[in-house]
Amino acid sequence: MNEENEKVTKSHKIGGTVLKVLYYIFVILLVVLFFTVAYFKNSWSNLTFAEIMFHLNTTIAGTNPDMIISALLKYGLPAVVIIAVIILGRIYLKKKNIKAFKIASVIVMVALILANTISVYLFEKDTHIIRDFKNSLFHTNYGEFVEEQYVDPATVSITFPEKKRNLIYVYMESMESTFSDKENGGAYKDNYIPNLTKISETNDNFSGDAGTLNGGIALPGTNWTSAAAFSQASGLPLQLPVDEGQLGDDAEFFPTVITLGDILKNEGYTNVLEMGSDSYFGAINSYYSSHGDYEIHDYDYALTTGLVPKDYYAFWGYEDEKLFEFAKQEITELAAKGEPFNYTMFTMDTHAEDGYVCQLCDDEYDDQYANVIACSDKQVSEFVEWIQQQDFYDNTTIVLTGDHPTMDSDFCSDIGSYQRKTYTAIINSAVEPVNTEHREYATIDLFPTVLAALGVEMSSDRLGCGTNLYGEEQTLVEEYGIDKCIDEFTRESLFVENLAKVNLEVDQAKLDASAENAYLEVAEDNGFIRFRLQKADAISMLEIDNMKLVVHNNSTGEELTYDIDLERVRAGWHGVVHSEIPFDQVSNLDCDVYITAGDYKDYLLKSFTADEFEMWDIRWDVD
Repeated sequence: MNEENEKVTKSHKIGGTVLKVLYYIFVILLVVLFFTVAYFKNSWSNLTFAEIMFHLNTTIAGTNPDMIISALLKYGLPAVVIIAVIILGRIYLKKKNIKAFKIASVIVMVALILANTISVYLFEKDTHIIRDFKNSLFHTNYGEFVEEQYVDPATVSITFPEKKRNLIYVYMESMESTFSDKENGGAYKDNYIPNLTKISETNDNFSGDAGTLNGGIALPGTNWTSAAAFSQASGLPLQLPVDEGQLGDDAEFFPTVITLGDILKNEGYTNVLEMGSDSYFGAINSYYSSHGDYEIHDYDYALTTGLVPKDYYAFWGYEDEKLFEFAKQEITELAAKGEPFNYTMFTMDTHAEDGYVCQLCDDEYDDQYANVIACSDKQVSEFVEWIQQQDFYDNTTIVLTGDHPTMDSDFCSDIGSYQRKTYTAIINSAVEPVNTEHREYATIDLFPTVLAALGVEMSSDRLGCGTNLYGEEQTLVEEYGIDKCIDEFTRESLFVENLAKVNLEVDQAKLDASAENAYLEVAEDNGFIRFRLQKADAISMLEIDNMKLVVHNNSTGEELTYDIDLERVRAGWHGVVHSEIPFDQVSNLDCDVYITAGDYKDYLLKSFTADEFEMWDIRWDVD
């Protein structure tokens, strides 16, 4: 009998332990969920399901680490504290008062469930992410609107003038016409962008005779940086199917779509992209490389060319002050060649949350983000003034545009029902608008509009889903209304998804092509190897299960094998990788170094002499 009682007691203890563990797991999950939702709601109020899926399918390499640290401090740390308080409080009450312990346990669980229900409801009300995820998962929200409206540029006659105009295209991070004062069509009492307001109102923003600010509406699929770059140059929303493979350096980004960069490249333009952040973030590098063969001058380029010191890092890479200085030098060099050029650049200092305060920023306003916006306003306007003073300006068109509305939710929390629009100004256009009335348009309309501003004649005022604002044809927003366009662009499109199909097959030819340009920088870092692999684009797309670095001693035949962090490989191999290899074990050897990955053997990446540590044979084995 005692033995049976012991078994029952033991069973009850095990059951109690399981329930306690499950309770704690559930509490932890609920707390983490609450603070995760709070983070996204407070920091990224305009977040969409399409944007989440896009970034899940691309590398996050190049993300500003301050954002991660800030999120952990503001939301991660409180979550840990609350979890600890709940667990310790529960243990304390159980020892002191079993009745209070049970009541408190129930109250905590009910409170957490209620808090999460409310927070998820409010978040879903703003973003519709759950709805869009469900629609995407079960394919219940497909539409044909985009396909029906799309005009393939390949079917349109596009004729450039005999003397081709240069294009300087400035994507201003998160810049909105909203930031001006109400008198000029903005949403605020103060005008945070007085210089940009004047530029827009005295050039082309398609407000007609009203003479106030006007801008483009960022439709779903066009309202984050990568999507803005793609949509403004193609007239299409950026949508990827949920089950699509990872987009990366070697992916063919919408391979059959003709974009602005493709058209300019075919007309003999030199296309250059400049940005102070890492172009691999959000597949920017992939897009611009595959559509217009752009020269990519990003943060990594600045490091390798000595524009900034090797250890330099500010905000997302280097600040806009440097961006404009580098741009002046590069544009001057391009203009001196006498050939048409397209110089596209992305500012970054106004990125949420709160922006980056550089040495040029004043402290005019109480809000940091307002000061950063005002600082960007001055820097961009001074850059425009510099261009206008150059000899090449007469034959150059400047496009200033916000890439998307700001995601700084706090800054725009009090503007009510104001229709937010991205900033728009086209300076020194080759043509004048035919329609002098106020136009309602979306950012996709800039695709044919920019070509028209370059003096290009087209047999259709529609390219992609965009409409030439210098012509008479109605935009989709004018024809169907904003709500209809938002609804239709929210829907999934089989047409767009088929256009988005990327070629992820990595064959020997691509590896060979990648190897032609790849190189390795190696250095000692606290007794271990630090290396940076550059331009191994095809290799970074490999779908492999393992990767090792092998040091082969050519004299003795001995091999030293070290595991490589595969996540860093999948992130693109364009950052600094700290290996586990002691520097003194290999620095003085006459050796080859190669990578094993999957089933490929001895793939020669680059040949070097073995006289110095920086000049090894680097071989990749890839699958």
